[in-house]
Amino acid sequence: MNWFLLFRSIKKSRSDIKVISRLGNLFLILFSLFIILPLDSVFGEDSPSFEIGLREGIAASGEGPFYKEELIGTFVLPGGSRSSSAFLLSPQIDATAGVLRRGDEKGFIGSVGPGLALGWREWPIFLVGGARAALMGEHIYKDKDFGGRFQFIAEIGLNVRLSRKLGAGYRFQHMSNAFIYDTNPGLNMHIFEFRYSF
Repeated sequence: MNWFLLFRSIKKSRSDIKVISRLGNLFLILFSLFIILPLDSVFGEDSPSFEIGLREGIAASGEGPFYKEELIGTFVLPGGSRSSSAFLLSPQIDATAGVLRRGDEKGFIGSVGPGLALGWREWPIFLVGGARAALMGEHIYKDKDFGGRFQFIAEIGLNVRLSRKLGAGYRFQHMSNAFIYDTNPGLNMHIFEFRYSF
């Protein structure tokens, strides 16, 4: 992924630049805290974990030739993952940044929001889901107008733990603006991902 082209694809209005700058600063602060802070001393035995991943997405049948490439960061919140029962219930916060493409048109898309993973301790497979607020750099792709830059994303799928540090997953993802604009065509995508846990 060429990051220079990604950021060139964002429409250069003052409001977009301010939003992206603030999101970038927030990401740098949070990432620095993960590196600097001894999380065990902050949370004790319920130390959270942080995961990063790469995602590739393709529009579901009938949605047109949309593709998505993005980075995802997941902060697994303390408490649920250390439960003593046979079930694992892990609340988390997900943040993504990437590119949505249709033919030669492309634009930035980023999102942040809560997620949840449910599984059994003996199995390496987890049911996962989440809902996030999303911001698009471009909301018109040829004949498809998403209504505006602000969208909502909901997804459900499965994660498979390949090893202690590596995982893979699939999501069925729906994005729409929940009728906060005049038009709300929405977009359904199949998302595939690989993750690394710290």
